[in-house]
Amino acid sequence: PNYSSNEGILLNKDKTELIWYPSKKEDKSYVVPETVKTIKEYAFSNSYYLEQIDISTADILERGTFYASRILQTVKLPETVSQMGTAIFSGCYELKHVTLPAGITKIEACTFTDCTFLQEVSFPSGIVEIGDYAFTGCISMKEFAVPIGTVKLGKEVFQNCYAMEQL
Repeated sequence: PNYSSNEGILLNKDKTELIWYPSKKEDKSYVVPETVKTIKEYAFSNSYYLEQIDISTADILERGTFYASRILQTVKLPETVSQMGTAIFSGCYELKHVTLPAGITKIEACTFTDCTFLQEVSFPSGIVEIGDYAFTGCISMKEFAVPIGTVKLGKEVFQNCYAMEQL
């Protein structure tokens, strides 16, 4: 077989790629195995019960990794992450704070769209681009400091951020 399963979670055969986490799995927290280097597209999307995810060694988080995981509150990202796809946290309503790893240089389009309770994102110093609609609908965010060295801001990055007082 080309795949393996651990407690209902689908991985590739050598357990370096996490492919799918069952959306109705009732665990409130999950620790990604240390063998995982890539988390595939939409792997944790629409998780009904997950509140906390701890990722210790992944390098790549593909598009929509946590998309619409509505009650997700905490994601621990390792410093090894160097690539994050679009819409990675889009629709994670309960997410309040995220610290991005030092290897991230671009915040992709729609990364935090509709994270309604998001208040703070801690950035590494090397952010050079913030993609289109990256923070659209983050209605609880009151201030945002564009990282020094950012050379490109996409379209409508802060659309519908009604609480925004300072940029």
